Amino acid sequence: MAENEFDNNSGFLPRESAGLTEKDRLLGLISGLKYDLKQLDKEISAEEKSIREEIESKTGTRRDEVLGGYDERLKEIDGRKKKLISEKEKKLSSAKASRIKNETKDHVEDAKDTERELRRLYRENKIPFFARTRLFHILFMPEGIKETILMMFGFLIIFAGIPALITFVALNVWLKDASDGTRTTLGILIPVLLILINLSIVFTINFKVKRKHIDTLRLGRRYRKALRLNDEKIREIRRSIESDPDDRRYGVEDLQSEIDGVLKEENEARAEREKALEVFEKETAVEIRSEAESRRGPALLELKQKREAKQKELDQAEKRLSEVSMVIIEADHVPEQKTDVSPDPSPDSSSEDRTDPEDQSVDSDSE
Repeated sequence: MAENEFDNNSGFLPRESAGLTEKDRLLGLISGLKYDLKQLDKEISAEEKSIREEIESKTGTRRDEVLGGYDERLKEIDGRKKKLISEKEKKLSSAKASRIKNETKDHVEDAKDTERELRRLYRENKIPFFARTRLFHILFMPEGIKETILMMFGFLIIFAGIPALITFVALNVWLKDASDGTRTTLGILIPVLLILINLSIVFTINFKVKRKHIDTLRLGRRYRKALRLNDEKIREIRRSIESDPDDRRYGVEDLQSEIDGVLKEENEARAEREKALEVFEKETAVEIRSEAESRRGPALLELKQKREAKQKELDQAEKRLSEVSMVIIEADHVPEQKTDVSPDPSPDSSSEDRTDPEDQSVDSDSE
């Protein structure tokens, strides 16, 4: 008699036990296949990287061999070009400096004469040293909007900035431990005294120096203005000569011709190098790549085929695992469904119901 599909005492499928065993076997197989695929991926990546590095190394070496001669030639041409340009610049600089000297000669002599006359004027009239400075003329004899603004700014510093700074230092350094009343009193007295002192100095300079030597100071200012205008003319001449694009007057035509010839030679050498590089990239580099791929390609292809076979095997194992899992789930729910639908059979009827169909067929044949 064949075995029953269900065990009435336990409600457990014998086929489910076999399914669990098959499931464990498939899980182990899938784990091993995944490990093999991971290793194959590493081998394929390493092989592809090795092939790329070999191609790049050989291509770089051959490229250097092909272009080395052109690079050496360009280096030699560049050296000659720099030497000629340096010689031209030196000659041009010397010629321009000589031209500047000649064209500013009269202005320089005038400036020297004016400076001598100005020093003589100050010395003979005993003008104090500080009255000879530009600061004095800005504060006490301003001319124009610019100097007037500077004068206002200067007096603002004298009558506000300096007293405020000294008062701040006095109260926070020298008198930091004094009482509040003392600090308040001195905070008022110090700036007032400083303003009065500065005011007295300004009035003294104005009356004792400016008014006393007003004619001499005005004449000296005219001399100073003449010097300033003279310097502006000299700077303008220098700028004009240095920015002059026409170099023909400086006798550098021969050097420029040589430079032009070297530049033409350099352009031709660069064109030849570019052509050689283009031929290399289209022919030699392709040959190097094809040779490496044809020599090492079969081994890489074999690894990829192994990976493909492993992947197919993994797909089949996962499919089989899904089927086995479904069988186990279905078998696990069958006893519960039978218990819910049919009542518990009596001992006699259950015995009859468990009669093997094959035994029933044998009985009918014997009859």
